[in-house]
Amino acid sequence: MQSYDRDIPSYGARPFSVFWEHARQLRRSASLATSLCLYAACASRPVPPDPNLDLIQAEREQQYAAAVRHVVGYQQRLLRVSSRVLVNGVPLCEGEVGPFLGMHGGTRASLRRTYGRLGFPRDLQDALAEMFGIRDSVKVLYVVPGSPVDRAGLKEGDVIGLALMGRAGEPHTMEIRRQAEVLRLRPAYVPQCQYPAYLRLSDDLDATSDGSTILLTTGILHFIDKDADLAFIIGHEVAHNILGHLGLKAQTPRKFEREADYLASYLTARAGFDITGAPAFWRRWALEHPQRISDKWSRTHPSTAERVVILEQVISEIVAKIEGGEPLLPNRSR
Repeated sequence: MQSYDRDIPSYGARPFSVFWEHARQLRRSASLATSLCLYAACASRPVPPDPNLDLIQAEREQQYAAAVRHVVGYQQRLLRVSSRVLVNGVPLCEGEVGPFLGMHGGTRASLRRTYGRLGFPRDLQDALAEMFGIRDSVKVLYVVPGSPVDRAGLKEGDVIGLALMGRAGEPHTMEIRRQAEVLRLRPAYVPQCQYPAYLRLSDDLDATSDGSTILLTTGILHFIDKDADLAFIIGHEVAHNILGHLGLKAQTPRKFEREADYLASYLTARAGFDITGAPAFWRRWALEHPQRISDKWSRTHPSTAERVVILEQVISEIVAKIEGGEPLLPNRSR
């Protein structure tokens, strides 16, 4: 008979603890082998479905269409609110005025240039052009309610073939195509502060000015849920342009921010918005950005606490002027 004694460990007279140590080593080796099997190839692996490229493309097109509608909604809101601030703020703009008709539109090429500069990806630009049928002629995407072109009868979807600019208050000749019909409209444009507002595609909560335009992000439009608060933020940036703060902020930046808040309050009130909610806006801002409650947060901007206190004083000043029938003009140093 074959003997297997050579395969069996012989402990002889060694202590029994040696036997248990050998057993523990065997268990560790078995556990390691099992783990390697599980993490390598021994265990069954999940099998997700293969990508269906046609379904993915269809879903992508739906998402682009929804994104276009969403962004265009922001653009329309920005134009609607900013136009009220800019038109009613003309007496405060110190001569920097231009014509206001009250529409947004363009050709495929012009809109691509505009939206490209504002951070919109090419695919989103193309989706916008396809959704609204924008080609080589100027297509009207939005008409501001109550604006000169709205009163003249211009509608979204109209194609502008000819536009002749008259002087302020005089008719502005527009030849438009509406489906198979050709019409002539004669809106009389009105003056506005020459600081147009543009939308930038970004999640940042930001609004800026460059001396001639103002720029607001989609992020800040999402954050601001009340048009009166949006008007104040627009007015703040317009005020920087009116007061010529660009390039001078390094000298007395907080003073300039206080001046911009003060003038913005008047621009907002002149546009017919309720300014009494401005302190609540800055308190809400403080909840999202608690570091800005302290004066130590920034050397360029006042704290949210300071802004609320000063705004409450400015609101009292404006309300008193409204109740007293006085012109809504900011107090100025002599």
